[in-house]
Amino acid sequence: MTGGDVMADRYRARDSVSWQKVDDEMVILDLASSTYSALNGSASVLWTAVVGAQHGATVDGLASALVDAFAIDGATAAADASAFVQDAVGRGLLEVSTH
Repeated sequence: MTGGDVMADRYRARDSVSWQKVDDEMVILDLASSTYSALNGSASVLWTAVVGAQHGATVDGLASALVDAFAIDGATAAADASAFVQDAVGRGLLEVSTH
């Protein structure tokens, strides 16, 4: 599933995934499985950071996005970002970036 180190790996959206912001939610469609997900505010911030990262996003970078958006402490942000990445990889929405 991952390259082995969730904190050091870089993540990107899979090619089969499409997304659109609708009001305050991010709606994600996995074209390969024909499933969709609606992300809440913090997950939307994380998704936006992933797809905006040119060479893939790290958990540390995602945690920084949460700290900036919600003024939460770094440890909480890192735990939330790690959980988000693990869940999204498990759902087939994100993959470890190869570049």
